[in-house]
Amino acid sequence: MMSKKEASLMLKNFSLNKIPKKVSIPLIAATVLGLTTTVALSNLEKIVEKVSSRFINGRVHIEDIDLSLSEPVIKNITLYDNENNVMFNSDKVVAKISFKNLLGGRIDELNVDSASVNVVRDKDGVINFTKLSKKKSDKKPSNPIDKLVVTSAIILFQIN
Repeated sequence: MMSKKEASLMLKNFSLNKIPKKVSIPLIAATVLGLTTTVALSNLEKIVEKVSSRFINGRVHIEDIDLSLSEPVIKNITLYDNENNVMFNSDKVVAKISFKNLLGGRIDELNVDSASVNVVRDKDGVINFTKLSKKKSDKKPSNPIDKLVVTSAIILFQIN
């Protein structure tokens, strides 16, 4: 075991100037990248919530995201419309993604557990989920999900 005096002497003799630039520059870059990634992943729920508002008329609230390359898990997700009405809520959503589909932006299987879906048709006959998208397009949207598995769902349909 090293004494305090020996450790102090080693620390005094250590200098960043003694580390070659070929080693120190990549080391510093990797450290900054690692810290940035850690901070971003620790706030991933908030990032998803903010980014989603750019694409939908409403908001998304997520309690937790457990990030895994092949099976990310979203816990306690709630989707609200622009009037703050709950449209969708689920305790847990698991996405199973193969490496091939990950590169293509597709999901092999989406498992939704304990979901509550509120579908409302207004007096003009328009369903609330059709008002959700901010992008208006004439072309039919593609479906990025190969298989959807829903367990214990309640679907409420309301006609105004």
